[in-house]
Formats: sequence, C-alpha cells, structure tokens
Amino acid sequence: MPQLNILSMMKFDTKSLDDLEKGIKQLLLEDHCSFSKDEITLLNDCILALQAFKSINEKSGKPDLAVIAKVVEILLKLFTVSDHLKDLF
Repeated sequence: MPQLNILSMMKFDTKSLDDLEKGIKQLLLEDHCSFSKDEITLLNDCILALQAFKSINEKSGKPDLAVIAKVVEILLKLFTVSDHLKDLF
C-alpha cells in the first residue's frame, strides 16, 4: 500500500508566514532609514518569496517547500550581513 503524503492532502496553514510578512513590512516602515540598500533588497525579496509560496499553495493545494527554503536562505543572508538586526534578538 503506498504511503500517503499528508502535505498533498491538505493546504499548508500560512498564518505564521502571513505574520512574518507583516513583521518584515512593519520593520521596513519603522527602520527604513537604518537599512542599507542591500538589506532592503533582501527584505523585499523575502516578502516576494513569501507571497509566491502562498500563491502556489492556494493554486495547487500543495506547499512548495523550495520557496520556504529560499525564504530561510534570504533571512540567513540578511542576519549575516546586518549588524543592527543582531540587536533585535
């Protein structure tokens, strides 16, 4: 009997991703001047990747975990290059 893939049977709950997107947007609004152009680009790339994930999930009903990996990669780059973000956590 074939194994059932739970992820393919139900849509991924995107609430935490929505919260992450809102948080990034709020961070950009509040601290826009303190970010470098590269940091702003990385944050906007992250927002776009989150939106792409949600769109793919809604259309296909299956989450594209490669997009989430891209979000994590972008955030890791951001925290690696950004000294002032280290103080937030």
